[in-house]
Amino acid sequence: MRVSCVYATASRWGGPPVASEVRGDAAISTTPDAAPGLAARRRRILFVAEAVTLAHVVRPFALAQSLDPSRYEVHFACDPRYNQLLGPLPFRHHAIHTIPSERFFGNLTQGRFYAMRTLRKYVEADLRVLDEIAPDLVVGDLRISLSVSARLAGIPYIAIANAYWSPYAQRRFPLPDVIWTRLFGVRLVKLLYRLERPLLFALQCMPLNWVRRRHGLSSLGWNLCRIFTDGDHTLYADVPELMPTYDLPANHEYLGPVLWSPAGKPPTWWDSLPTDRPIVYATLGTSGGRNLL
Repeated sequence: MRVSCVYATASRWGGPPVASEVRGDAAISTTPDAAPGLAARRRRILFVAEAVTLAHVVRPFALAQSLDPSRYEVHFACDPRYNQLLGPLPFRHHAIHTIPSERFFGNLTQGRFYAMRTLRKYVEADLRVLDEIAPDLVVGDLRISLSVSARLAGIPYIAIANAYWSPYAQRRFPLPDVIWTRLFGVRLVKLLYRLERPLLFALQCMPLNWVRRRHGLSSLGWNLCRIFTDGDHTLYADVPELMPTYDLPANHEYLGPVLWSPAGKPPTWWDSLPTDRPIVYATLGTSGGRNLL
């Protein structure tokens, strides 16, 4: 899959618009039509990952790896909890704080995501890194605090998200695995969820909207999907056949799946598997429920 993305950021970069091609194999290139002075300088790109799950780390990591180091100065910022799986980093790493994954999942079971206090600390941490690096562009994956910090720093911001969370997606929200279903049963909670979901989602918008207003930025409204996909440009790490959308604005595009595999060796028992039948490998990822296996 190949998608052409044009980032009209001339006024903020101080140069001509930069046309970028983002391919499904995570290759990114920039057209060499900039002014001579700009062409000689490598673009400084900062990737920021929210390490509550592995997926939100490896997607920006794979994209960062794909950039030509002769044309881009790449920086990667994330909590180091998954660094051992990533192996040696070919670019500079900046450690930033992410709440423990257990706390994030605990929040989800209670029907909430981030507290305002957490997002305020995230914004402060983001601004320190942005000030230190002074990137030309910042790319974030689930780091929703960049909706504030990148704008305060005046740096163009690309948000990577799943098309499932697009405000333009054609989908219904299933009943999440929350603690209330275990207390009151699926049938009752499903009925209540259907009636109250708009209100519940609106409540989840409050922390980021409060932080935005605190810094003089306008509210994103009460659509939770806007909270997760806000950016100057939004790229969906999906294909439209699996998660269709409608009436996408020009700054929302499909990136395609971003593929990554750890560099580890197969387990010792791998060669002992039977060969008379097809072998299926399935993983729930770091956010999957272990009780399902």
